[in-house]
Amino acid sequence: MHNHPCFLIAVLVLIFGSPSLLSQTTISAPTNSDVLIITSTGSTDSNLTISEDVSGNYTITDPSNALTAGSNAVQVDANTVTVASNFVTLRVDVNLDNVTSGDQITAVGLSLPLTVISRNLTILGVTSSSDFTSRSQKVTISGPITATGTVRFTDDGFSGIELGPKDGTANTLELTDAELDLVTASQLVIGPTTNGPITFEGSISLDKSKVPSISLVTEQGIIDSNTGIDLTASFIAVTARTGIGDGSFLEFDAGEAEGEGLSVTVSDPAPGDQSGGVWIQ
Repeated sequence: MHNHPCFLIAVLVLIFGSPSLLSQTTISAPTNSDVLIITSTGSTDSNLTISEDVSGNYTITDPSNALTAGSNAVQVDANTVTVASNFVTLRVDVNLDNVTSGDQITAVGLSLPLTVISRNLTILGVTSSSDFTSRSQKVTISGPITATGTVRFTDDGFSGIELGPKDGTANTLELTDAELDLVTASQLVIGPTTNGPITFEGSISLDKSKVPSISLVTEQGIIDSNTGIDLTASFIAVTARTGIGDGSFLEFDAGEAEGEGLSVTVSDPAPGDQSGGVWIQ
């Protein structure tokens, strides 16, 4: 029990309801003028840098490996490709056939939404005036991610997401409190997950001046394996298909100022599937 006032959300939500660099990178021609897809393949790690100039043109470089450009890109030299600013979405698919020690990506000054798909991704830094999405089985955030839009992390259909200390759970995206402290965005979204839950293995605390809102989204449940406050944030939105808490209570410290608080949605719960709830401090 807490020594301060709390209240329980009614319904209790009783659920009845130095890495080596990649051998070759291919910049594929976009299927239309709206999407640029960058695909890297090889048995070793990628180390890509993406930057945008004042005219909105993009430069993609790999310092040690040749880049092969599609018809919509310009081959500057063996290691550099430029692309004109006629896209609205940028997507990078990195070494999807193997889990290497950590593909690296740096993205600087982007104005397009960027999605990175990888099996094991190290984010060295991202600055964007739009959205950034990581769809990765494993992620290490080693540099700041700053976006004026939404920053999203999803496990890309693997076995779920764990928040808190990393213990190397197979096929699971793990994100620590220290890593999420490197994110600055108008909204942080964890999920959606489709084949596994979102599990709190430790406490997550967000600075509202950097991330004013967080959403947890899963087609499965949200599980509390942590002792104490699970999540501290100004505004928390939770959407779970099969339940929240899994026999215990998630403990949220939500803001008290106007416009701060908590939103909880449980959709299509299976009878007797889970029981639990949410405490709000």
